[in-house]
Amino acid sequence: MRGSETNGRRRLRRQLARAGAMARLSAPARAQATLEFAAVATVLLLALFAGADFARVFRTNIAVTAAARAGVQYGIQNPVTAADLDGMQAAALADGGPIPELSATASQFCTCPGGAPISCQSSSPCPDMRVYVAVSTSAPFSTFLTFPGVGSSLTVTGKAVMRAQ
Repeated sequence: MRGSETNGRRRLRRQLARAGAMARLSAPARAQATLEFAAVATVLLLALFAGADFARVFRTNIAVTAAARAGVQYGIQNPVTAADLDGMQAAALADGGPIPELSATASQFCTCPGGAPISCQSSSPCPDMRVYVAVSTSAPFSTFLTFPGVGSSLTVTGKAVMRAQ
């Protein structure tokens, strides 16, 4: 048993000696690994911020479009709300509450069944006048980073159109 302990200790000493020698010899390798990590970490952080920016743009686009849809849904309730452009704008702005500097524009237009535009105020020249309401929304957006071809600020827009009658 004593012989096997001695062999085990010798093996352990050899392994520790090799590990120490490797540690002394790998100092330049550790410096290289540190530089590689710094380069890769920089690229990963850049990708993280770019992904976060695109996620913010998509979220803002969804919210701006949803606000336009809310304004149109107010307008299609009945003929009175279809003519209430201020009410449609207010509904859109109320739905887009957390979006700073959101603007909304509401409109109403009429067509004949073939698609020819007509005035909504006059008597209908066609047997089945169709009344539509539209709400357009927009909000400015600033990115964390400047992307080539995009810039650091842009305007996100949304539009919804529905038939009221």
